[in-house]
Amino acid sequence: LLESESLSHLVENLLELSRAQAQQLALYLELIEVRTLVKETLSKIKRQATAHRFITSIPDGLPSINADPLRVERIPYNLLDNAAKYSPPGSQIKVLARAEPGHLVIGVNDKGSGLSATEQARIFGLFQRLENSRPDKARGAGLGLMVCRRLVEAHGGEIWVESKPGKGSTFFFTLPYHEKA
Repeated sequence: LLESESLSHLVENLLELSRAQAQQLALYLELIEVRTLVKETLSKIKRQATAHRFITSIPDGLPSINADPLRVERIPYNLLDNAAKYSPPGSQIKVLARAEPGHLVIGVNDKGSGLSATEQARIFGLFQRLENSRPDKARGAGLGLMVCRRLVEAHGGEIWVESKPGKGSTFFFTLPYHEKA
């Protein structure tokens, strides 16, 4: 079952990437609560990443985002999947969110080995994988972060990583929020 979910995840990433590359990424926007988005994504990722502890830090009262629900869920899913792959078993992975003027900032923090400045500069490129950082040498195609970048940008946001070798990483992305009338 987990292998079929993993294959499905890979195919979905390939489809999203090919749509983005072909300028065929049509978004079907609706209002989404970030807490709901994170909760649903965590329920999916926990089936695969049973060796990790997931916690959230999402304050009440955050504004809704105007996003494509199928596409926007792929962003934290890919980030959480990577965090689980690159973090030691039993470690904590944290999802956080906060409002800033005009957008929400969502982050996924892991306890992996961290990234050098050189790795950070190339991590969002196509087929980029950091084999030396993976504790279990689990497989991956190197598509997840590129897909995240394309989907975040399609929604009008930005994505980046803050990391230091030996200290883990936090991947952040922004999404514009819905202004209440």
